[in-house]
Amino acid sequence: MISSLRLMRLGAEQLSSMPKAYVQSLFDQYAPRFEQALVNHLADLAPALVESKRVLTDDGVLTFSLETHDGRGVILGPKLRYAHAAEYVREATSKAGFKLLTLEPASPRTENNEPVPGFHVVAERLE
Repeated sequence: MISSLRLMRLGAEQLSSMPKAYVQSLFDQYAPRFEQALVNHLADLAPALVESKRVLTDDGVLTFSLETHDGRGVILGPKLRYAHAAEYVREATSKAGFKLLTLEPASPRTENNEPVPGFHVVAERLE
């Protein structure tokens, strides 16, 4: 818990002065928890996508999974997790400066022993 609190308190200036291997280690430790802790609790993906683009290298790739639904836009489900329609994801990644490489059906979690509908997203940072 203390290490996650320290990571949250770090700013970009502090990160840039840290050894690259240490920053990579922090990222590797917390990245797998990112989508479980955050993506399904965001209605608007734009701020997270824009910030992801900012911190990625020119050839960087962003990958995440999220819940989806068959309608349009974004809905808040009964478990207070947002579900994003495919077209919304396509538009949000494009507007944030990413080229969508993959948008394929993949359940991000199970609920009551049933897979929750979702997508696995892979997007490449554009110049």
